[in-house]
Amino acid sequence: MTIHKPQDRVLTWVLPWFPTAIAFALLCVLLLLSERIVVSALQPVDAALAPVQRLRRQLLAWGGSITVLLAFTGFWLSGYLARRQQEHRQRLREQGQLLSAAINSASDAIVSVDLSGRITQFNPAAAHIFGHPASAMLGQPLDTLLPQVPRLDLLRPGATSTGPMGIGRVTGVRANGQALDLEASVSHLTVRGTRMVTTILRDVTERVRTERALAQHQLALTELTHRLLQQEKQTTRKLAQTLHDQLGQTVGAMRLSFDALINMIPEPLTPKLKDRGRALGQLIDTANAQVRQALVALRPPLLDEDGLQAALRHEVHARAADAEPVVLHLEVAPLVARTRWPADVEHAAFMVAREAMANALLHAGARSVVLRVDGHNDQLHLSVTDDGVGLNADMAAGRPGHLGIVGMRERALAIGARLHANSLIEGGTVVSLTWEASSHPPSPTRHTQDTDCATPPHHE
Repeated sequence: MTIHKPQDRVLTWVLPWFPTAIAFALLCVLLLLSERIVVSALQPVDAALAPVQRLRRQLLAWGGSITVLLAFTGFWLSGYLARRQQEHRQRLREQGQLLSAAINSASDAIVSVDLSGRITQFNPAAAHIFGHPASAMLGQPLDTLLPQVPRLDLLRPGATSTGPMGIGRVTGVRANGQALDLEASVSHLTVRGTRMVTTILRDVTERVRTERALAQHQLALTELTHRLLQQEKQTTRKLAQTLHDQLGQTVGAMRLSFDALINMIPEPLTPKLKDRGRALGQLIDTANAQVRQALVALRPPLLDEDGLQAALRHEVHARAADAEPVVLHLEVAPLVARTRWPADVEHAAFMVAREAMANALLHAGARSVVLRVDGHNDQLHLSVTDDGVGLNADMAAGRPGHLGIVGMRERALAIGARLHANSLIEGGTVVSLTWEASSHPPSPTRHTQDTDCATPPHHE
């Protein structure tokens, strides 16, 4: 941006005519003097030249009138131009005062430097942010405030504002040595032929500190959730092993002992005794079935041995009969048919899929539920989609007392994945979990490289 001194168009048009008017007035004076000389020298010829003299006097009268008119016009134009120039000066003063007030009242630091990098303007906000008085900073190098910013091409003649300091984050230093995080925006000005660089600096130190603290808390929360879910996984495995090796074996022994006891009782048995024996046998069979169901819930079949795809296929097959008339369907992309992901990723994805599928069956009122698995060695995407009533907005974020989605989000967070639950425009719900290897927290147990995973649809 270039600032020029304003010029009046009338002034540029009138000034060239003033030399002509002055020359004409001098010519008239010379003619009058010559007339007096000629009249005194040629008195007898005066009568013969009377017509010529009258014509000359008329010309002189017209010239004098024109000269007077031009003189008055010049005086009027001088006053007019003086008023215009005064108005221009007044407007410039007002604009300067307005600009100065805006700069002085700005909450951001505004610092102008010349081409040598020395400060020529330092507003009160800059004094407050950097802790230096403005009077002490004028003429000082910009490096005093921004020591980590090198001498840039922006400060050299002919440079453009597309350099590294155009817009970005820079580090400054207060008078007491405290580091400042600043957002800088640079612009160029040309004032009276002098090129300057103006930098607007916004103090974002507190915001950056808050963002860093939030990132640290988020990382700590992710690590804590990961450890908790790992502990949960270990606890459920121990519990499943205990149920299988102790309670399961005990119930099995009870079944064998009961059958042996029945065979040892001599015939014939009374009807009441037969009914009691039959009821006790059914209780033992029920306990045995409940132990097996608990084992399936605590330790998903095939997950550790054959992977996520086989475990989901078994889960869909096991739920199909009870889910009727709802149709359950699993779609596995051919590229990941035999892909194995880290053990904790597969476990979290399976648990999210199981929860989402159960919620869809209980709450969606759907006719079909589709599970999809896709990705590659370093990515896993799993989704569960139904054609039911959809998901309310308040339930997508989770509600007090309804921990389905909250639990799925915690599992996704523990492996560094993203979980989304949304209603579809055409009706129904999709719950997706996306996991990538780069976002996976450190884990001691891995089958292959990390992947991206998406979780199935969820209803609460």
